[in-house]
Amino acid sequence: MNRRLIAPLSFCVLLASACGGTADVITDEELIDGEATVVDAAEADLEAEADLKADAATLTSTQQRTVLQVIDNTCGDTWCEGEFNYRFTRMACDFGARRCTLSATVITYDTPAKYYPRACRITGISSYRSMIGGTASNPRLTTTFFNKVDDCMNRWAATIP
Repeated sequence: MNRRLIAPLSFCVLLASACGGTADVITDEELIDGEATVVDAAEADLEAEADLKADAATLTSTQQRTVLQVIDNTCGDTWCEGEFNYRFTRMACDFGARRCTLSATVITYDTPAKYYPRACRITGISSYRSMIGGTASNPRLTTTFFNKVDDCMNRWAATIP
């Protein structure tokens, strides 16, 4: 390439990269169900970086709250319509070891109610995304994770006198 063209071309590339500010992006998660939301690229990058760090080690406190809330919301249509009610209290994960522990209190409908603290180890879980699917505004349990939580519910119910 001609040396006289390299300097002006390099200057143009440098100038173009310095202009602009943040770009709007649409993430894959926001495209689910054909809905899209425009978000700030810097915000999306920070969230993605936080998700990657969390997925590599354990849940963030926000992710733990989301998982427990989605389990609780699912419970209202499934397990909680049975003989017991459940108060989900903790989800602790070690994604490197591919396991989580779900803690809850099983509550009878007796008068007075009886409370049974329980914990269940769930294996084969490698990330937040392997637990929660859907959209940010409508998160839901993945099918695999739902089945694992369902196994916990059945094991807990079998231990209540």
